[in-house]
Amino acid sequence: MKKGFIDVVVGLQWGDEGKGKNIDELLSHGAYSGVARFQGGANAGHTLKLGDRTFVGHIVPSGCFQKGIELYVGNGVVVDAISLIKEISELKSLGFNVTPRLYISNRAKLVSYLHIFLDQADEYRRKKLGTQIGTTSRGIGPTYSDVRARRVLLVGDVLSPDFTKKEAILSKFHMNLLKMYKKEYGFEIPEQKIKEAREAAEKSQKELADALGFESATAISLIESGERKSKIEDLEKMAEFLHRDIKFFLGIEEKADIRFALRADKDLSKKDQDEILRFINFVKKEKDGGTK
Repeated sequence: MKKGFIDVVVGLQWGDEGKGKNIDELLSHGAYSGVARFQGGANAGHTLKLGDRTFVGHIVPSGCFQKGIELYVGNGVVVDAISLIKEISELKSLGFNVTPRLYISNRAKLVSYLHIFLDQADEYRRKKLGTQIGTTSRGIGPTYSDVRARRVLLVGDVLSPDFTKKEAILSKFHMNLLKMYKKEYGFEIPEQKIKEAREAAEKSQKELADALGFESATAISLIESGERKSKIEDLEKMAEFLHRDIKFFLGIEEKADIRFALRADKDLSKKDQDEILRFINFVKKEKDGGTK
């Protein structure tokens, strides 16, 4: 992102003020290099139109129709992986491959497949008590509750080897809450519905992990930053982002493993893959006391 001033667009009512359209209009004049979303979740909806093409975004920031604009999803955003992957795919079908310019904080929060049911359960409870909020039931509130309780999963966790274990622990906690809602208030979700939601979440989380891999703007930017600075610390940052031990990149058999990790996506050319390998080999020589 270019250095300079930052303009902030904030809605001061309850939504539907036209923030997305205004942001897209501002970006169309060429005065900005990027746009960032810093909080919120998939309950928001920004409708963008370009000629006969229409896109309704929930997670991907407005500005996705403006080519060359970098898109940032900050650590205050709660990310519904299913919604995000659907948006990326829909934009691609409209002729906009945003993956190379989409930067997602690995500290952004992850909406679990049970957060949506917890949202519905609490709204059911409130309705019985006469205190119904009228939420969108997208799981936003329960996710932020987990943030405050320090038990939420992060987007970066999907790249962690122990992600399944972390998710199982959180899901067990959520299932106990749902049992309480059933016992105390009569709210019940069919087991088949929970199973389908879990399967859909697993599929989207895998796709999210792929999107956050080497072909993503985030990982590539770390590599480029390291090449400019020629410091081993930058590779360590990349390894940390990918939840990999530095030895994964610098080990004896790193070449084959890295080629597997690059996942030969058509969005990442053979030339780009070779550049990444060349840089990693350069850093390995530097760490081993080679050319400085």
